[in-house]
Amino acid sequence: MSVNWQDSPSLGNKKPQGPGIKPPAEVSMACNHRNLRLSRHGTTTMMKKTPILAAVALAAFAGMAHAGTTTFQAINTPDGPVLAGQNGQTLYTYDKDARHQSVCYGSCASEWPPYLANPSAQPFAHYSFVVRKDGQRQWALNGEPLYFRSADKKSGDITGQNADHGNWQVARPAA
Repeated sequence: MSVNWQDSPSLGNKKPQGPGIKPPAEVSMACNHRNLRLSRHGTTTMMKKTPILAAVALAAFAGMAHAGTTTFQAINTPDGPVLAGQNGQTLYTYDKDARHQSVCYGSCASEWPPYLANPSAQPFAHYSFVVRKDGQRQWALNGEPLYFRSADKKSGDITGQNADHGNWQVARPAA
């Protein structure tokens, strides 16, 4: 689906501005169906429900046009917006990881699979890679490796929030 920029009175009817920020021509994204409407031209337009959600979506997707394919999504949950992978599953960070380095291997990686990048993926904005011991590239947000939770079964599940005595947190869209 394509996303069209829509003026918002609460945001001063301004389109995104700043160094290197341009409205992408087409960005795939996941939104709750209540946030979408069909325009007269047959394209889907995200309707801003709150200024915060609009800012989160803008920040999360500002660099997506450079990524080539959709790699991340902002998913709305009862705990607020969370970052999800291309498959719609919630992403998490692990407090025991060193910056730019994963320490989650073996049984940890079975329960918390790393979000691996495909070979053609390119870093953008706040999103980069850490290299795992086996040489695979794992996505990272601001240098923090990103993981899925095997217990999460559907989009929006956040079963890993504060797991392992608070060492696991849902990843939030980059601001």
